[in-house]
Amino acid sequence: MDYEKGDPRTIEKIMEFANNSELTGAQRMGVKRAPYWPFIPVENYAIPLLHLMIGIFNDIIDYFTDLFDTQIIQKGDDELMLEDDYKKMDETIQKCRSDVELFNKSSLGKKETNLSQDTISKRSSYKMGML
Repeated sequence: MDYEKGDPRTIEKIMEFANNSELTGAQRMGVKRAPYWPFIPVENYAIPLLHLMIGIFNDIIDYFTDLFDTQIIQKGDDELMLEDDYKKMDETIQKCRSDVELFNKSSLGKKETNLSQDTISKRSSYKMGML
C-alpha cells in the first residue's frame, strides 16, 4: 500500500486496510474493521475525550483505593475476623459446589436429576392443563 506513517487518514485508505486480508499486525496501521458509516469523512470524527479521561480517572482512583486498603490503613480486629470468616465461607461454598458437581456426575446423581426433571415436567404439564 502507498501509505506512510504520518499521512492523513482517509475513509478510502481505512477501507483499503480493512478489506485487505493479507495485511496483519502493524501493516494494518491500527485498522481492525471497516467503519460503520463510511460516508462520514474522517475529518468529522471526534474523540470522546471526556469518556477517555473518566475511564483513566476511575483506574487511578481504583489503584489508590486498593493501595490504601491493602498497605496504608490498618484494619481493626473486627474487620480482620470478618475477612477471615468470609474466606472460610468462600472455601466452604467452593467445596460444596465441587461435591455437588461430583454427585451430579455419579450414576445416582444422574438418576436423581432425571427424576427431578420428570417431576418438574409433570408439574408444569399439570399447571398448563395438559394432564
